[in-house]
Amino acid sequence: INNIPKLETMKNFKNPLALLLVFTILFVSCDNKKQKELASQKNYEIGILQSKLMDYQSYRNLLDSELINQQAKLTDHSRSKFQLESKLADYENRVMAYLMDHKMAVACIVGGLGGATVSFDTTSELSREVKDVAGAVTAISAIYAILNYSEVSEVADVLVQADSHVKNIKKEIGKVNALIKNTKYALGDKERKLIALKKNMVATRTRIEQLNI
Repeated sequence: INNIPKLETMKNFKNPLALLLVFTILFVSCDNKKQKELASQKNYEIGILQSKLMDYQSYRNLLDSELINQQAKLTDHSRSKFQLESKLADYENRVMAYLMDHKMAVACIVGGLGGATVSFDTTSELSREVKDVAGAVTAISAIYAILNYSEVSEVADVLVQADSHVKNIKKEIGKVNALIKNTKYALGDKERKLIALKKNMVATRTRIEQLNI
């Protein structure tokens, strides 16, 4: 008697419709479980991507700030260079005007007529200007050098001081040029990093959108 329900159940499973119903239930159950697992994986990946996107945004804010700082530095360095070059040009013009006022003394110095204590430095930063002034004098007299030794000596001292001053300004300009070069390199490096970062951000957002479909 106890075996009758079991036999009845076995008979029911022999029914094609019953078997189909059982398999359908099992398939739907497995499919739901699989969908839940996939949804869980998608949510997990989306969470990771969103966290990565937040890190990207923080890094972008940092790069933007550094770019602004580098651009400000470049502006300052460029302004300093312009001021130094203007200062150099103004100083050289004043020295040139002074030399033109003392053409004979300059000619004596270039011609070696100023005596042993007054000599012309061919490595001077102003050597070209000095030669140009001396070349404008057609006749150079040793007598002028003797009679105007104090002027010749003064002009020689001015030339030494002017040469030193010009070299110092040019040295400062050289330093500023180095700063400008380094700042431009740093600026370019930040810009390249920002471009790469933006590409990563776009790719990450695209992936998040794909997962949300």
